[in-house]
Amino acid sequence: MHVISAADAGGHLLVNVETDRTIAGCLACGVLAVGHGRRRVRLRHAPSFGRPVPLVWAKGVWRCPDAG
Repeated sequence: MHVISAADAGGHLLVNVETDRTIAGCLACGVLAVGHGRRRVRLRHAPSFGRPVPLVWAKGVWRCPDAG
């Protein structure tokens, strides 16, 4: 994961992270998957230094190019 940004947001630290863009294979057939954008997932309850730290994770979405 890479930290994209961090900011003080009203008493808590808001951190934006994203996963690496790596090569991934389809779990069903093994064909190299194609990147299909990113989905933002908000993770809560990650405390740091006594403060709540919500994480916004831009995780990669993959799809199989094989129609079968």
